[in-house]
Amino acid sequence: MTTSNIIARAPNQRLIEYISAGENATQEFKSTLRWNLKSNRADDAITHACTKTIAAFFNSEGGRLLIGVADDGTIVGIERDQFPNQDKFQLHLSNVLKQQLGETATTGAAIELLSTLDNKTVCVVTCTASDVPVFCRLKGGEEHFYIRSGPGTTQLPPSELLTYVAGHFPTKVRS
Repeated sequence: MTTSNIIARAPNQRLIEYISAGENATQEFKSTLRWNLKSNRADDAITHACTKTIAAFFNSEGGRLLIGVADDGTIVGIERDQFPNQDKFQLHLSNVLKQQLGETATTGAAIELLSTLDNKTVCVVTCTASDVPVFCRLKGGEEHFYIRSGPGTTQLPPSELLTYVAGHFPTKVRS
């Protein structure tokens, strides 16, 4: 999407700047929080993609997730997630983060809703780098560790996890 198209649709200057910057090591776009636009139904895999990105920001240098923005910068809006209202959207997001990342980790995430001129809403989740490793818990209880690698999210295998944690959290993690 061109900058002129973004400006015509989004009155919020920060939103214009965020989208214009594109995806990178500290910013990611997700079209929806839970709704699979291809199959037109709620999908846990879509939600997991959001939470693992947030976990990766916590485990790296921090970052920003824009929910309601497609990879090409088109504003889709959180309305596509089909929550009855914005409060229900935020409550669901907060609950998912607490369940999958833990209560302590989620204190490092600021959630903000920004509106556009065409009545669409983008959720901006701004994450600070965590002082301790943050694991993403799956439904079965299995935990994964994610980091940002360039503009993508990467799951570290156990063989690399120990080295990363020792180097990234050297004085922060104690037995």
